Amino acid sequence: MNPNNLPVFTKFAECQDCYKCVRGCPVKAIKVENHHASIIPELCIHCGHCVDICPVNTKCVRDDLGKLRLLVSKKQKIVISLAPSWKSEFPNLAKEKMIAGLKLLGISEVSETALGAEEVNSNLSIYLKVASGVKISTACPTVVELVEKYFPQLVTCLIPFDSPLLAHSKILKAYFGENYNIGFIGPCISKKIESDNHQELLDFAITFKDLHRFFAESKIDPYKLDADSNKDFLPQSAKEGSLYPVEGGMIDTMLIDKDTDYQCFAISGTDDICKLFTDLVKRGVDKNIFLETLSCKGGCINGPACIKEKSYLLKEIDIINNNEFVGIKTERKPALDICQDYNYIAISNPVQKEISITEVFRKIGKFRPEDEKNCGGCGYNTCREFAQAIIDGKAEASMCVSYLRKLAQKKANALFRTMPSGVIIVDKDMIIQETNVNFFKILGLEDQFATDAIDLDGARLDRMISFTGMFKKVLDEGNDILDKELRYGEKYFKISIFSIEKHELVGAVLQDITLPSVARGHTISQAKAVINKNLDMVQKIAFLLGENAAEVEIALNSIIDVSGIDKTENISE
Repeated sequence: MNPNNLPVFTKFAECQDCYKCVRGCPVKAIKVENHHASIIPELCIHCGHCVDICPVNTKCVRDDLGKLRLLVSKKQKIVISLAPSWKSEFPNLAKEKMIAGLKLLGISEVSETALGAEEVNSNLSIYLKVASGVKISTACPTVVELVEKYFPQLVTCLIPFDSPLLAHSKILKAYFGENYNIGFIGPCISKKIESDNHQELLDFAITFKDLHRFFAESKIDPYKLDADSNKDFLPQSAKEGSLYPVEGGMIDTMLIDKDTDYQCFAISGTDDICKLFTDLVKRGVDKNIFLETLSCKGGCINGPACIKEKSYLLKEIDIINNNEFVGIKTERKPALDICQDYNYIAISNPVQKEISITEVFRKIGKFRPEDEKNCGGCGYNTCREFAQAIIDGKAEASMCVSYLRKLAQKKANALFRTMPSGVIIVDKDMIIQETNVNFFKILGLEDQFATDAIDLDGARLDRMISFTGMFKKVLDEGNDILDKELRYGEKYFKISIFSIEKHELVGAVLQDITLPSVARGHTISQAKAVINKNLDMVQKIAFLLGENAAEVEIALNSIIDVSGIDKTENISE
């Protein structure tokens, strides 16, 4: 399947070296390969959290607005199931104006998804009279996927009814007829999965963000439209069902018979739900408990595809203050068959490599228990989780920050040791941060300082040599580089001092230019510098005297020949 056809997908070209989605994914349905983090479709529960937290917007929601536009262009009849959280997404907007705005977009009729919630309640109140044990709501498709994929022991705990959206779709099919196309608009990404899996009931699902974009592109501001009192939701306006999008809203509207022996609890947020389900599997509960579960913290009003300018508490206030049915519970009889079966979905795990966690640890430099930092930098909670992800083919060793640091340090140390030049790095207080033995050997100070038994990191350079003034000059002035030649004892040196962090950290490379190999290269570089410096002047003189500048270059090269320098060095470059 084309990744872009999935409800959530990754733009690979823009995703690199960031594991925030791994850290944030409650089920670790992310695969990192070649430094790119992509979603594993069969593991994903479509909570949309990765979309929320991706810092560079590479986790994207499938755009289904094109389906709506196509239906509108073909003048098809369309009825929209509008999520009750629209009241917090469009605060203080009269329903008549919302309906008018949607109809200007080409939509035929508008209905409230909350009607489906009320149908679920009517069935649930009867079901709980005869049920027993733990029961879990199925209003949230993400929670249903979580149970079906990761907690198969709890599948029988799911209440055997459709979600409010699917129940509402059945209501709309019965009311408007089969010739109407049904679409959903709301804050939820996982509703796209319901649309994909139940195309006989639901033609498309778009988000509030899509609706804002459609209004803007069509130059429609619903707040500025006339409030036509003839415009209303069909078949009728919802009542207490419109409280479903807030945490606890389902429980607050359920009519529980006094003889029903059920305690009801609301919980939101996928991480908290995962912890609860883990406890239920491990320990169980020997009571009749009904759990209202919503994957978004605070409820659907805080869904991944709605505007996040306000906290979900203020959004909840918008919902409650604009609902006249708060505290009202209505007795209803079921009107439709909304029974639904839920089953365990077998997950096809990535191909596992034939290696052990111990082998992975050895590869990333963890040989002792204390090496397991469990810092979470890789995105996993523990080093062992990370190692298992590597075995499962979901992670790469380079995701470990401490491993990368050690690797970089080893490379730097090897480079320092093998360089024939002297290298040193000091801070603004002349404290040595890094150095190699050759720095002190070139200066003839190896007997005093540069022995393998002495670690010079942390020592003061200004107490060892007398020419640290050049280091301080680069530090004070913030120069990029300073090249100097100096005499130290009976030796001549070339030293290049450069900024690493301006005014904070500098490095230096020291060469003994009296050595034959260094002297040869030094003479060549000096000759090049002389030629390059004087060519412009020679050309100007040649212009005045009518002579050929090339003759002067030949003369300069002949001087170099006398010095015994190989012409193949091509010093005239």
